[in-house]
Amino acid sequence: MPASRRRDLRWRAALTAAVETTGASAPRARLLAAFDWLGHWFAEPGYRGCAWINAFGELGPTSPADLAEVRAHKAAFHAQRADWARAAGLTDPAPVQLLAEGAIVTAAIDGDPTPATRARAAVETLLDATTC
Repeated sequence: MPASRRRDLRWRAALTAAVETTGASAPRARLLAAFDWLGHWFAEPGYRGCAWINAFGELGPTSPADLAEVRAHKAAFHAQRADWARAAGLTDPAPVQLLAEGAIVTAAIDGDPTPATRARAAVETLLDATTC
């Protein structure tokens, strides 16, 4: 298994474990816990953003094999969040994906973990609008 796949599995397992260890059983709380975890990740010393976004930024579509790895990681990450979003009552998880991806990139560029908090607040607004 290529190193990127192992890294993908470890990264997503860490996210899942973090969400599960919060004790959050309600779907809404689980989805929001994922954004809390992103905030902790962003605050780690040396945070440089998403390795797959960075790889795509360097290589673009010039390497079909690398592009496939990037797309596979993103598809799995999106599916993971989409499951949590749908369980929380959102019929369209796409805004959650955009908020998470935007927070990842913005935190790396700004060197500031607060995009996770802002994205989390936006997800709460989406959830509130859906459950009203």
